[in-house]
Amino acid sequence: MIDILGILRRIMNANALETFDPATDSLEAIRDFIAAMSGGITLDGEVTAVPGAAQFTIPTLLGHGAGAFTDINAPWWVLVFRDAGGAGAAPQGEMQPITAYVTATGVFTTSAFTVAVGIGDHIIIMNPVLATIGRRIDVATLDDLSDIMTSSNSAKLRRILNRLSTNAFTATIQGVAQTELDTMLAQLAVYFNLAGAVLGVTMNPGAGSRANLQLIFQDLADMLAGATGIVIWPVSAAPGNGVSIAEALGAIYDGVVAANSVFQEQADTAVNVNAALAEVTVFDLSVAATRYIVRSLRLKSVDPVAETVTVRLYELINDVLILVDTFAITTANAGTYHSLMDMFGMAQLAGDNLKVTVIATAVGPFAVTGQYSHALST
Repeated sequence: MIDILGILRRIMNANALETFDPATDSLEAIRDFIAAMSGGITLDGEVTAVPGAAQFTIPTLLGHGAGAFTDINAPWWVLVFRDAGGAGAAPQGEMQPITAYVTATGVFTTSAFTVAVGIGDHIIIMNPVLATIGRRIDVATLDDLSDIMTSSNSAKLRRILNRLSTNAFTATIQGVAQTELDTMLAQLAVYFNLAGAVLGVTMNPGAGSRANLQLIFQDLADMLAGATGIVIWPVSAAPGNGVSIAEALGAIYDGVVAANSVFQEQADTAVNVNAALAEVTVFDLSVAATRYIVRSLRLKSVDPVAETVTVRLYELINDVLILVDTFAITTANAGTYHSLMDMFGMAQLAGDNLKVTVIATAVGPFAVTGQYSHALST
């Protein structure tokens, strides 16, 4: 403990026993004594030279020994207490760790300040225990904390918490503030499994159970557009409550492709025949086990002058193909393309056996042209 009162009495030469001694009682001696007493916590001095980048010399701090101030796990720190310019400009108030120290010259090397330390700046060298207390300006910038040597414990802790949440202790999950990490993790687990247990989902029928989201989505992609597809297609079921989409699609497909349920459209067929005394076929749709729909038919004949070209329609009646209707083409209506409606009063024809022919009242021949389209189902 410093005897301040005694020092003052000696400076004043108060009596014969309390006389002034420059070696112990001068202001310089008092300063050096205080510095020696506090050397384990801080040291200070004025910069007299700047020998290189991020370097400065304080000759009053030479001689502390090789390796001083540069502990690998806890280096000492430099605080620029006062900038020589006197205006409080940078780097005043900034702190950086010491990376090298030359005991013979008092040259310090540090991490870079925002503005280089200059001659005349007043520097405080701080013990790392003191330097890192309450420091909030340093940041652990790397997620793997590889900058562990240059960031404080509080900075590393903040980085860890930020990796968990932007504010780990007020994280809102599913509309409720989760104030403990185990509560947060438990709530997140419920997102993947209602019981918070290990995942076990079979997405693709016939495939295995999946224990992570990546494989679940991979199975979904295979079902929608992948080469694997649905491994085992479920048995078809009519759409209804409790029926899966795959089952309903199977039922729809079965209905579409079932026998006699789909008419396959055929290419249009041109008509070019000559009507004469003998009956000539325009079309004869009569393949066994096949049903037909004639979508359209248009026929035109050259002018038969005084003769008549008759269009004949045959259909099954009591499973016997018989003539059911006719249409006459004469000089009055020749040259017009007549439709099914014109000729037979029907928009289309349907049946298992359909036949249309032409015949003339004279040898002719009378050219008949046209087009028809049809569909069939087997």
